[in-house]
Amino acid sequence: MFEVKYAIFSTQAGFVALVCAEDRLVRVFLPVASRVSAVSKVGIFCPSAREEQSIFPDLQEKIVRYFEGEYVVFREDAASALAGYSEIAGREDISSRLPDMVHMTPFRKDILLACNRVNYGRTVSYGELARLAGRPKAARAVGNALADNPFPIVVPCHRVIRSNGSPGGFMHNQPGAQDLKCRMLQLEKR
Repeated sequence: MFEVKYAIFSTQAGFVALVCAEDRLVRVFLPVASRVSAVSKVGIFCPSAREEQSIFPDLQEKIVRYFEGEYVVFREDAASALAGYSEIAGREDISSRLPDMVHMTPFRKDILLACNRVNYGRTVSYGELARLAGRPKAARAVGNALADNPFPIVVPCHRVIRSNGSPGGFMHNQPGAQDLKCRMLQLEKR
């Protein structure tokens, strides 16, 4: 049986949570106002998860620096996370304990890998991302794939906007998500 661990750390945008299973990153939770809220999000995702602050220390540091406005590249972190997630997301023993882990379909993986190639400080439209992923007719489906991105910040879905330049959705439009998306885009314009 595998163990699910998490770390919660403070950034200038709020408290971020990283969750791992079998030493693979399985979820990044966007910043929230309090540590208690971050713990609650992890608890909903996996009630049996145990805290271990030492997981992914380099990634924690990068995320902190990112929200301080530093130029940070997550490309390798994202590629590793996507590969690990793909390996374990469909396993029955994991999906029964982590039902919120969405299966990494080939389409979804193509979209997230293409999104991972969008450089810091750049944006693309949903249609452009569909073309980058080799799925030129799938612009509408791109939004759904990005809404279920298990690694926001690391896989930069915040860099995908509407063709008219407006921000578009972000993380199923959770409370505060739209403002955070705009804040992240502003951070990258410095």
